[in-house]
Amino acid sequence: MTITTNRSTAPNGGISRQHDVSRAARPWSGYTRTACLTALSSVLLSLWLLLAAAPAQAARKVLAPSLKQRVQVERAHHYGPQIATWYGPGFFGNRTGCGSTLKTRTWGVAHRTLPCGTMVWLRHGGREVAVPVIDRGPYSGASVDLTSRTARHLRFAGGDVRMTVLRRRAPRKSW
Repeated sequence: MTITTNRSTAPNGGISRQHDVSRAARPWSGYTRTACLTALSSVLLSLWLLLAAAPAQAARKVLAPSLKQRVQVERAHHYGPQIATWYGPGFFGNRTGCGSTLKTRTWGVAHRTLPCGTMVWLRHGGREVAVPVIDRGPYSGASVDLTSRTARHLRFAGGDVRMTVLRRRAPRKSW
């Protein structure tokens, strides 16, 4: 945008002056049109790729043996790598913190703060499973405690697991 002063009021003999105020309004004016379009297209492409990848990740289905079905990962909260341990022998037959009895075939995890029944997606060594929180603990300094059945499925001997809390919709009432 240029501003031209009137010839009759111009101070130096009626020669018009043009003041370029567009530089402040358009900081990209020093760049070529091709460079601006290239930068804009790369930003839009990366934004499109991010948005296109989100539904594909949300549509993932994970094995949930305790429910005897696969559950769809919907609104998930990723906790990332968690130090984990496993438990079982010596505790079989005892009541868990959530009220069930621990057996050799029990799928689940123990967590200090997550509510009982919360589905947790665990990944370790290329294997994955979705299991409920069934107990309180661990009390050894780890973040999560796997039951022996869950640890066997993940082929977990010790170390860390990647944990994601699955936020599932409540089941529909049939009445």
